[in-house]
Amino acid sequence: MEAKGTKRVFIAFNLPGEVREKIGSLIDRLSSRTDAARWVRPETVHLTLHFLGSLGGGEIEWVKAGMAAESGSVGGIKFVFDRPSAFPNIRRPRVIVIGGREIGGTRAVDFQRRLGNELRRIGLEIDSRPWAPHLTLGRARERKAAEFPDFEPIEFGVTTFELMESLLTPGGADYQLLSGFRL
Repeated sequence: MEAKGTKRVFIAFNLPGEVREKIGSLIDRLSSRTDAARWVRPETVHLTLHFLGSLGGGEIEWVKAGMAAESGSVGGIKFVFDRPSAFPNIRRPRVIVIGGREIGGTRAVDFQRRLGNELRRIGLEIDSRPWAPHLTLGRARERKAAEFPDFEPIEFGVTTFELMESLLTPGGADYQLLSGFRL
């Protein structure tokens, strides 16, 4: 439960609707193979840039200002997601994902790093591990090897990044847009 007056927030690239449909199809195929995972709802899949945790209203305004400082610095970014994976590993997964990468450059990694530096500048603690673009498909109920069906690579582009609130519910997390910015 969040402290009164705080919101659980993160910064992400939200996905186009047609991409969420493809991910939904993949999740359907995965869930028909096993019930060893709690699969996410396709409409909630996103590409996280930074998880910020519980922040108060003033801190959220600082984050928005930091995001605004980076707005317009990139343009668009294209990604491909084509690597079945899991955290901590595919043999004993906790989180089932598909890994991806930017097509034709490092603007996404550079942008994520610059944004992190801006968030640190305003006093937030940011995960210092290298960013690994991935889309979460489910959370394992059992720690046994994840088996993926064959799937077509999922390609998409983004032109915005968003500040999102995570609302934890018994049925899983719901996400609410707090603010959006152009890349």
